[in-house]
Amino acid sequence: MTSPRPVTPIAVDAYTVDRAPDGALCRALPHEDPVPADVVCDRLGHPVCRTCWEPVGRLLERRGHRVIYTPAALAVWDRPVTG
Repeated sequence: MTSPRPVTPIAVDAYTVDRAPDGALCRALPHEDPVPADVVCDRLGHPVCRTCWEPVGRLLERRGHRVIYTPAALAVWDRPVTG
């Protein structure tokens, strides 16, 4: 598995979310079967599937953090959920 390219946060309280590298598997929760990762957050560093990321992203926003999605990450939301 290749490492995600580093993304510098825009602000201290911001989390930048990018598309996960091709072939990366979700590392957030043990899935019954391996699940392809959809996104990776710069400050958390682990590739995760959309199903695992969505509650984390919402929690960060509720706690006042900015969650910034790159165009590549936003394109993930146009695909069906895989998890």
